[in-house]
Amino acid sequence: MIKQSCLTQWFAALAVWTLLAGWSSAQIAKPFPAKAGYVCPAGGQRDSTFEVMVAGRLISRTVDAVFSGDGVSAKVIDTFPWPRNLEQRDRYEIRNRVVQVASRHVSDSPQGKRMKDLIDRLPKANKPPDPPEEIAAVPFIWPRHATLRKICEPDAVITFDETLELIYLIYGPGMWRRAPDPLLEIVILEITIAPDAEPGDRELRLLTNFGLTNPLYFQVGVHPEAMEKEPNSPDNHGIADFMLGFEPPVYETPVVLNGQITHADIDRFRFRAKKGEPLVLAVQARQLMPYLADAVPGWFEAVLTVYDENERELRYADCNGFRADPVMVFTPPEDGIYIAEVRDSLFRGREDFVYRLSIAKTPLVRSVFPAGVREGEKTTLKIEGVNLPVQEIEVEGTPGPERLRSVSRIGDAWLPLPVRYAIDSLPEMVAMETNRNRETALAVTFPVTINGRIAEPGQYGFYRFEGKSGQQIELEVVARRIDSPLDSRITVFDAKGEKIAENDDGPAVDEKFMSQLPGTQTHNADSRLIVTLPHDGEYFVRIGDATRQGGPDYVYRLRISPPRPDFFVYTTPSGINLPARVTSPIWFKVRRGEGFTGPVEIRLLGDAQGFTFEKTVIPADKDEVQAPITAPDEVRKIAALRFEAVATWEGGEIRRPVHAVEDMEQAFLYHHLVPASHLWIYLNTRK
Repeated sequence: MIKQSCLTQWFAALAVWTLLAGWSSAQIAKPFPAKAGYVCPAGGQRDSTFEVMVAGRLISRTVDAVFSGDGVSAKVIDTFPWPRNLEQRDRYEIRNRVVQVASRHVSDSPQGKRMKDLIDRLPKANKPPDPPEEIAAVPFIWPRHATLRKICEPDAVITFDETLELIYLIYGPGMWRRAPDPLLEIVILEITIAPDAEPGDRELRLLTNFGLTNPLYFQVGVHPEAMEKEPNSPDNHGIADFMLGFEPPVYETPVVLNGQITHADIDRFRFRAKKGEPLVLAVQARQLMPYLADAVPGWFEAVLTVYDENERELRYADCNGFRADPVMVFTPPEDGIYIAEVRDSLFRGREDFVYRLSIAKTPLVRSVFPAGVREGEKTTLKIEGVNLPVQEIEVEGTPGPERLRSVSRIGDAWLPLPVRYAIDSLPEMVAMETNRNRETALAVTFPVTINGRIAEPGQYGFYRFEGKSGQQIELEVVARRIDSPLDSRITVFDAKGEKIAENDDGPAVDEKFMSQLPGTQTHNADSRLIVTLPHDGEYFVRIGDATRQGGPDYVYRLRISPPRPDFFVYTTPSGINLPARVTSPIWFKVRRGEGFTGPVEIRLLGDAQGFTFEKTVIPADKDEVQAPITAPDEVRKIAALRFEAVATWEGGEIRRPVHAVEDMEQAFLYHHLVPASHLWIYLNTRK
């Protein structure tokens, strides 16, 4: 009797808890269950209309798509859910068509032999039990599927990976499964880019019956574009291509080539070039998909190679400094046709290994100096690189919460890699390159921001200042954050040469997150330390590269000042679902640093778009807060909101942007905060 009573009470408590949890969750802003995996092609030229394919999970009921920025729009052309519960006739007809099309690729080449082996291993498909005359009387209707639509064409060409996909469709997960579940549903969009659309990064989100998806990076370009035409692998540039009636096209430059690396694929493109004309070949791969949760090292690691027509290797690049995406400058030795090859460094392949390869005589900035400007002032940055129309650019330190800025074009020329620089409120100085030892150390008076560079491998920069016993100073390097390859290391010595403090990589704010600030850096290479001076007298600061490297692009900004409290605030995910005309909380989280312990106020910036948001404070003893926001009475409204974080500390005001971020997992383990342009909100129902 006692046991039954306790059990009854337990079930009653569970029921009450479930009801309360359901009520509570209904009031809180929710992320969307629909997941976008990749988009291909991942960009297009201004003043053009074209189709793209988006793959993901729970996206087959997509009704619209939205982009950040202006000048880009989309229309849903078709959607393809993953076909389920295929009947016997479906399997029979699909298998026969797959074998018929795939057999065209059988040859003596390695890929042709691999295709033949795959076809030979396919189980036989039984004929439908119905009488042949009844089957013939009823036309076969192909299931809705993107690749099935492709092989229905009379002259269809099918890749090895597409063959695997259809085999998985016919036989299920027991037969060479190709795509993970999150990539099985397909949406075809028609994209229109206006002639005056701003080139560069955009965010693409699908609007489904479940709400908005996570963002995908999408590029607006200025050059003509093309999508890869299979087969375009090395083994398919011989007799097999011409048996299929396929001859690889020759592209005129400038051009942007879009493709995917699937199942150990290798893509090759033929392009025409002139002798002595420097061409910049730049791959965007990791830039499009910063992190992959179920892949090692956690992104598509592209490799770029250039061959002549006789397939002799001329140039090779597997990265661009510390960046994973390769960039090279190729100067053709003769007029003629050359071959650009893209593959994965580990010969992996999967559907979301999407890339864009730009081949153009475009400006490429390799170094910039100085690497910043004081807030409220103007300065001239000297630039070095290839195909540059000018050697200097003028920038202005317009006051604002963003401390890292960028320049995306020089005159009328758009840059494949933006020029990044920093702003600060402290006095600035430029270091001469003669301060290579203690004897020639440059005297400084802090607070100050020093612009310098490690011009040659193994060099150091030395600075000296006067300090007091017990005085605290902070030293911080900004280099990697503005795309300098410098892996800084700073050391503080006293007048006798005894080491007082040293730091290589600055500490992360949170052990769970790899980066000190939201972004795509996996190596927090910028040094930072706070040191308490042991006595009065002269001190020396030495800065160098931890790997003993150097060059004109190894620039840095070294701040020497009293400890400067700081923080950053973020909200995640970057897209949420809200009911119309209802007040719901949004989570804001703060990470404090350099001794800052005060409260932080959250404010809504710009056009509120009908939302009501009262100023909210994250208390000094809290790291997060639920801030109430009231949605307007508009169903199916999409809004992009921006917030600012403000704090008062020691008589001064600190203003920082609130980052709307995606918590992205890398290689099964690490997490990173990847910023989005805004906090996107979708109003889907009325309360």
